[in-house]
Amino acid sequence: MAAPRILVFSTTNISDPGIDLAGSRHLHYPPTVSTITLPCSSAIRPGWILHAFERAFDGVFIAS
Repeated sequence: MAAPRILVFSTTNISDPGIDLAGSRHLHYPPTVSTITLPCSSAIRPGWILHAFERAFDGVFIAS
């Protein structure tokens, strides 16, 4: 079974530092995880989430 494709919407000041910390500790996300950085989670449009599913993502994670 293939790993699920996940799209992560990450906020600049809240969740991006955590993602950077994981990288500095040499922790890796699977290649099926894609990240989009936004200034604020309120900038996420519902249509973007639907578009992710239309593009065959299995899940969307909003990290804020």
